[in-house]
Amino acid sequence: YVMAQGQFYLGEVSRLRMEKVALAFPQEELERSLEQKARLLLDAQAQYVKAIRIGNIHRVAASGFKVGSLYETFHQHIVGTPCPPNLTKQEARVYREELHKKVSALLGKAIAVYEKNLEMAQRVGLTSKWIDETSGRLGKLKDLYQKESVQ
Repeated sequence: YVMAQGQFYLGEVSRLRMEKVALAFPQEELERSLEQKARLLLDAQAQYVKAIRIGNIHRVAASGFKVGSLYETFHQHIVGTPCPPNLTKQEARVYREELHKKVSALLGKAIAVYEKNLEMAQRVGLTSKWIDETSGRLGKLKDLYQKESVQ
């Protein structure tokens, strides 16, 4: 348990760092911050996966939820970034539509991770706040993913 908890908290450190990286124009700044945010996401994911591999079932559930939430948060941050300032209203609308199409794969990854987490919990008969959170997020994300896929 202690080893899994340690790996989990290392993942939390990287996750919190990732969440603090702001995305904003100009283009060069956006590219730099996106790269930094993606690197921190991968660092956090690697730590959570190490916690999962240790095998403590409660840390597996928590880490599975956190991996899914990494992708969900990354998606939210990208689509929440203001449009480039020089676009007209029409161009901004098209920009947003295209951006949602490009990053919808992040939602797909979050959904897949959440589904695996729920499958694991069902297989071993685990109930916990992490599984409840996973279930709640999964339903919301499926709706959002379907809306973004239709656009």
